Amino acid sequence: MRDLVHFYPEVKVGYARIVTISTDNLLKTNEFRDGEGAQWPFLSDPERVVQHDLDIQEYTDPTNDPMIPHTLVLEPGPKIYKIYNGYWFWGRPSIAELWSDLRDVTRRIAENSVRSGGTSRVVPPDLESCRQVAAVRCWPAPATA
Repeated sequence: MRDLVHFYPEVKVGYARIVTISTDNLLKTNEFRDGEGAQWPFLSDPERVVQHDLDIQEYTDPTNDPMIPHTLVLEPGPKIYKIYNGYWFWGRPSIAELWSDLRDVTRRIAENSVRSGGTSRVVPPDLESCRQVAAVRCWPAPATA
């Protein structure tokens, strides 16, 4: 999470977004966000709607019922560009991988702008489309004693 906190200013410059979804209640979710110093939205999902809709329940801990950590990179539509399954540590995306994914999605937006505009010159991507690019992180609630 610390790496994302440091990466977030770069994400803002690229007009993309980060959203974290937690199974904690709103108070714990906000305390976690504030404790990490994160400046992006954290969504609280204690009813585990996302966990059930995406079928990402962590099956080895029925007591705490956490979800398997996932990171989704979204492009305009919204449409899923890439999914990272963070059940294993190495399945979680590095900042370099997120940077690459966000660059690729932004490049595709710019290429679509060129094709639809009928021009052959390089144009910046449509800002409204860039604002639809996001990295969504579904993160389990910390285990409670």
